[in-house]
Amino acid sequence: LMDGNVPIEGSDTLSDPRVWLDYLAALFRTFNCLLRRLGNPSSSQWDTRERNAVDRTTSELVLSAQNCLAECLQLVREVIWPVVTRVLTHYASRMRPMEHVCRLIRFIVRCFSVHLRDLLPELAEKIVLSYTTGGQHSSFLYLTSVLVDEFGEQLDCRVGLVNVYEALSGPTLKSISGSGLIQQPHTVEDLFRLCTRLVQHCAAVFLTSSRINLNELCNTAVSSLNLCCTGPGAGSSSDDTPDPNSSNNDESSSSSASTSASAAAARFFIELIIFTNEACEETPMQVVQILESGRHLPTPSCQSALAAQNVIVWLTYSRPTQPTDPSNMNSCCGGQRLVSALLQACCLGLMDERFPEMADILYHLKVMINQEMFLNWLKNAVANLSTMRTDGLVQATQDQITDFQDVVMK
Repeated sequence: LMDGNVPIEGSDTLSDPRVWLDYLAALFRTFNCLLRRLGNPSSSQWDTRERNAVDRTTSELVLSAQNCLAECLQLVREVIWPVVTRVLTHYASRMRPMEHVCRLIRFIVRCFSVHLRDLLPELAEKIVLSYTTGGQHSSFLYLTSVLVDEFGEQLDCRVGLVNVYEALSGPTLKSISGSGLIQQPHTVEDLFRLCTRLVQHCAAVFLTSSRINLNELCNTAVSSLNLCCTGPGAGSSSDDTPDPNSSNNDESSSSSASTSASAAAARFFIELIIFTNEACEETPMQVVQILESGRHLPTPSCQSALAAQNVIVWLTYSRPTQPTDPSNMNSCCGGQRLVSALLQACCLGLMDERFPEMADILYHLKVMINQEMFLNWLKNAVANLSTMRTDGLVQATQDQITDFQDVVMK
């Protein structure tokens, strides 16, 4: 197809590259459980003679499996990968082929895992090149998150993986700034899925990189928590039965995408706060007192502690660089804006099944943050909620607000 520059004559036709990409993806998805790991089963339950026989059989099987793996890897490197790289270039401007080639690469990576480490630098380079020069398809963000999941525990891979994020995050954050946040929920979801896995596997390198604007990233995540309330189809009930002939189906789909994006941002914050609580060497209150006194923060003893310190500074002291909302919350620290966004999401249209994620963020914040500081954030957040509906009816009484605060602070 590429050699002859054959035009795509229709979806699911033989001229459609997605058909062939999906065939390959199906193969690697099927063989995933066979090739991903080579085990060596224990034979401790056998006596000496039986164990020797089993060990010989096992050794033969392992050797056979290793030979099979080596030949499969050779096939991928010498036959399949060159074709994949050509697809990334030839169809770079077409969204659907890019989605399917990313899907194929995901299955290849899941199938072989760390056995493909020698291909990782070239793969990372192709991802960055295709994303920055093509159409910035969010599938590449998803693919990168899979790479982090598979290679993030390899110490010599972490810097390279963070470098890929650095290259992708700039244009991504720019594209979802302003109204782009509402218009591109899938990009938001894939971005924060990637960030979540970076925190899980490469937190120290990720959160201390001088090329990553942590404030911008966290502020975008805070704004994303409310996508379920501000995106297309916001406020639609999840219990409504969809009408196949209704034009509201697109709105329902958009609402679902916005809710998934909000959930991805929430999971990012959960992992971020858990890591910070485990790695920090100063309490948030100590950080605030040091900064407000004009002194410099002490030098952390390790990279993880520095990463945690950076997060605490955002939570307790940072201010947004370019506030777009005239409300007072935008002049507050990151923790205050985070708590306010959580309460707004819960009160203004969040689906019930997403409540536990928002509650988890509040819980982990409460565990890490000084009680007085957290209660102050909570009071300010509640005070900024509207207690009156537009028709004049009361949404919440002062007693209900007080009861809510008491329950959260127990």
